[in-house]
Amino acid sequence: GIEDGGDKVKQFVVGRMSEVERDPPGSAQQTPEVERIRLHPLNWEIDPPTEVTLRVAADYVPDVGRWLRDPDSQSEQGDEVEMTYVVTHRAAFRARIYQLGTRVKIIGPDEFRDEVLADLRHLVGL
Repeated sequence: GIEDGGDKVKQFVVGRMSEVERDPPGSAQQTPEVERIRLHPLNWEIDPPTEVTLRVAADYVPDVGRWLRDPDSQSEQGDEVEMTYVVTHRAAFRARIYQLGTRVKIIGPDEFRDEVLADLRHLVGL
């Protein structure tokens, strides 16, 4: 909606509004298209986009999809599947990788794999 006296578009949750009045049908102003805020942390643009490729046993593909969302691309490699993600929030992505544990192998890039290894070393005090 557009608030009185302003030109900024705001999103409202009607169930939390008070003193709501209804105008006659067709009297609303045309509101501009607004890009909705993505609430899933893996969609936040915190870091520059990096393509990260994981290798997963075919049996674990559904688990990986639940934790990391659907990949940007995937291809079968024998009994395994390579899943590629464009990562824009590295810390959130690493946290999900840690939840998946040995179900995933980081294929690349080397820079991301090294970042994960350094983070894990830090966590265990090395």
